[in-house]
Amino acid sequence: MQKVESFKLDHTKVKAPYIRKCCELNGAKGDKVTKFDLRFLQPNEEAFGTAAMHGLEHLLATYLRETLDDIIDLSPMGCRTGFYLIMWGEVESQTVK
Repeated sequence: MQKVESFKLDHTKVKAPYIRKCCELNGAKGDKVTKFDLRFLQPNEEAFGTAAMHGLEHLLATYLRETLDDIIDLSPMGCRTGFYLIMWGEVESQTVK
């Protein structure tokens, strides 16, 4: 079984806030997808409250779709320190930034 990419990340070495390209995936029919870690708070030290996380999710989902093409999904992280952004194609962190 393949391990979840973020579970292999040493959360003691990353310094929030940051945008990190997690991976590029290639589909069976040649499609490409890029996943980003949009980290706002330091893992294992801070977390957004539920209302703040939900509000930020709506703001980001709206703003990012007005700014970037080919967004598939923006999802909150279970640890409530940031979001995952998934996009069609090969996209670089600088484009998201």
